[in-house]
Amino acid sequence: MGIIGYRIEKIEAKSGNKIEGEIKIASSLPKIEKIEEKKLNIGGVETNILGIKFSYNVNYEPIKGKIGISGELLYTTEDTKEITENWKKDKKLDKKIALPILNYILKKCVMQSIKIAEDLQLPPPIKLPEFTVKN
Repeated sequence: MGIIGYRIEKIEAKSGNKIEGEIKIASSLPKIEKIEEKKLNIGGVETNILGIKFSYNVNYEPIKGKIGISGELLYTTEDTKEITENWKKDKKLDKKIALPILNYILKKCVMQSIKIAEDLQLPPPIKLPEFTVKN
C-alpha cells in the first residue's frame, strides 16, 4: 500500500503587475479533484490502483500573481473499489490514506512553487528559514 507515482500535468503561472508595497500570499492546501480506479501492470501482475487528480494554488495580491499546479498521484491499496465508491458518493477520502496523500502532494507542490516563484521574481509561497545574528 502506498504512493507509487506522481506526475504534474499542468502548471499555470504569472507574475502579475509590478510589485509595489506589501504583497499578501495566499497558498491553498492541495485539493483532491477526482479519484478513479485504474489498472496498472506491476511486476507482470495487473493491479488495481487509484488515480488521484489534484490541484494546488498560490495567489499574490494585490498584484494578481498566480501559481497553479495540477496533476495526478498513483496510489496502491487493496481497498480501491471501496475508496472510489465513497468518493463518488460524498467526495471524501478515507482518513487513513488522506494524510499521507495530502502531505506528499503538499510537499511536492510547495517545492515546485518555490522554483516557479523564483523564476517569476515573486516571493516564495512559504517563509523560508533565515540565519540571524545572535547578540
